Order: sequence, then C-alpha cells, then structure tokens
Amino acid sequence: MTDAPEPRDRQRRDQQRLRHRYAACVSMGLREEAERLARTLGVAQPELEAHFRASHHGLDEWEPADFESFASLPPGRFDPRVFGQTTWWVDILRRPHRISDPEDFSTEHLHAVIAFIRAEAWRWADPPEFGDDDPISIASVLGAFNERIDDTPLMRTLLAEAERRADAPRPERGG
Repeated sequence: MTDAPEPRDRQRRDQQRLRHRYAACVSMGLREEAERLARTLGVAQPELEAHFRASHHGLDEWEPADFESFASLPPGRFDPRVFGQTTWWVDILRRPHRISDPEDFSTEHLHAVIAFIRAEAWRWADPPEFGDDDPISIASVLGAFNERIDDTPLMRTLLAEAERRADAPRPERGG
C-alpha cells in the first residue's frame, strides 16, 4: 500500500508545474496560454508584459547589466550571476526573494533551494580537476562539484541563513 501524498505536497508540486508551464509558454511565445496561467499564478499584467519583452532576446546572447533587473530575463532562464551575490534568490518566475527575510523566503523554501543547487551543481560549477593518481568516481566528481558550489557567495549565505534559522528560538504555540 502506498501512502497518498500530503495535500500540501501535492499543492506545492501542482504550483511548481504551473510555474514551469508558464515559463515554457512565455519562452515559446504562447501568449494566450501564458495569460491564462498568469492569472492562476497571480502574475500581474505588467510582470507578464516584462516577461514577454525579455523573451525576445536570444537566451545565450544577452544579459541585463544589473543583476537586480529581475524582469529583464524571461521566466525559466537561470541567471548564473545569482551565485556571485548574497542578497537574493530569484525563482522560475523571475521573482526575487530576500534570503534573510523568513516572511519572503520561508525556511522550507530555503532548504529546497539549497537541495536544488546541490543536486544541479554540475551545471554551474567549474569542472573539478583531478590528477592522474586521483581515484575518480561519480561520488568524488559530484562531491567536488558540491564543494565548489558551496564555496560561492550565494551558497555560503544560504547555508549561514539555514544555520541561523535552526538556532533561532521557535515561537511558543498557544494552547
């Protein structure tokens, strides 16, 4: 017998699917479907327009000069410059979340982002170098990628924030 997923987990996965579908629709120019999904996701019309304006730029040929011009890139585009700063995490809809603000960036979201970055570290970290006498295994390669990604300003900040929140006193529950 399989346990059914918790309603909250199912809702979170459904929202994630909608965000990915929205990003894909914008990148493919499917305006009508993107507008429908935007209403469902609570994406304001000006934000939708900014996403469509940004989506006409070639994905590999243009970057905004300022990292904090969040709507300058189309949704779904990962901006690797995020690793060089310590203030923001930017989600798939290109919405910024202040790392130090638990109201804006929940502890659950914080842990999910850390897990996501570590799982995908091979995409962004410079490849590790191994000497001829180094035993190379998948585990050692992945470990080297994680070590490099953990040394970026963003990950140092995310990990420090996770540790800070773990040490923070929990609010008393009323009863």
